[in-house]
Amino acid sequence: YSFNGGIGKKCDCDPTGSESTICDEYSGQCQCKKNVVGRQCQRCALAFYGFGQNGCSGNSVVTKIQT
Repeated sequence: YSFNGGIGKKCDCDPTGSESTICDEYSGQCQCKKNVVGRQCQRCALAFYGFGQNGCSGNSVVTKIQT
């Protein structure tokens, strides 16, 4: 599939990190699995790991830096 915002660019959704091969028709954003990020759903979100068929896992709590 392709999207218009990218002037007919291919979606190139990552088969491991995305829910499907279809992306948003304007931005090209693929629908990512749980805790997966990137336009093509190609990496784990910050503080998450284990990129795989079920998305990414890890600690969703981000430690605040005290000043």
